[in-house]
Amino acid sequence: MANKAIYTNCYEIVSTTDYFLYIFIGGRGIGKSYSMLSEAYKHKDMIMYVRRTDTELKNCCDEFTNPYKSINQNIGSNISIKPNKDNALIIEKIDEDHTNLIGYASALSTFGKFRGADFSDVNLIIFDEFINTSPVNTLKGEAGLLFNLIETINRNRE
Repeated sequence: MANKAIYTNCYEIVSTTDYFLYIFIGGRGIGKSYSMLSEAYKHKDMIMYVRRTDTELKNCCDEFTNPYKSINQNIGSNISIKPNKDNALIIEKIDEDHTNLIGYASALSTFGKFRGADFSDVNLIIFDEFINTSPVNTLKGEAGLLFNLIETINRNRE
């Protein structure tokens, strides 16, 4: 008997419940990142896509490791993450002259540089691949860095 593919739609859970923070942990390739990114795009959510380190973020800016690669193939979009100073922009290329801003991307390790930045248009933070695996180093004060990121993005909100 062949294994039936498992697809977990995390976005559906987030959009139909009312909690401050969701943590999804599960097997590889079951839809955690895919569902969050594709459904956020579909529902026009402005996102902050977060990776643990600057190296991880820079890897997402490559066409081969773009987290939108499967989404682009499946829906015919052209979404990529483009470096922009110390962070990155998530851009959908419409044609040669037109792009749409889908969201922002940043590394948790360097987000502190954005104190006072205006992220009031962000309504969804997606912290992807947050579990530390070897040989990646532990970030000093990682929980505090995450709480600072959340506070910076949510500033001036009721």
